[in-house]
Amino acid sequence: CQAGVDSGSFTPNQIDTAYGTDELNARGLEGQGVRVAILSSAFVDESAFATWAGCFGLPTPRFEQTAMPGASTDTSTDPDETYLDVEALAAVAPELRRITAIFVPLDDSFVNSFPLFLYGALDRGRLGRLPDVLSISDAVCESLFSPDELRLSDRLLRRAAALGTIALA
Repeated sequence: CQAGVDSGSFTPNQIDTAYGTDELNARGLEGQGVRVAILSSAFVDESAFATWAGCFGLPTPRFEQTAMPGASTDTSTDPDETYLDVEALAAVAPELRRITAIFVPLDDSFVNSFPLFLYGALDRGRLGRLPDVLSISDAVCESLFSPDELRLSDRLLRRAAALGTIALA
């Protein structure tokens, strides 16, 4: 739809081409049955995904969001990254079973969201079932992690792998 094109954001076809998924989609590989967890820094208006999908003739992404314990969902953080992550996943794999955004706020006591996201994503009690894929788009480079954050992140990534969960960063 023209409004989607005029917004300056990528169209699903552009995303498919950028990620090279055209061939996979042509073979019928569209994420059927796969559960994905993404890192989010803000809660988003879920109705926006129905508008986006309708604009491009795609199914509305099966989306849910959850917060880590004690997290305030009232933030001033720009939610654009979460919208982009969900739309990109829905474009390249429109038949995903579920996309779950795990909201991890940053504050002065815990400035690195990555280990906390991994902890939440690997918590069966929080999600009901572990995700098949962790899609991680975080603006923090590992060189900025403290030694303890590096060890914890490495341990949690190894746990994800042992549980059969694939991590994409």
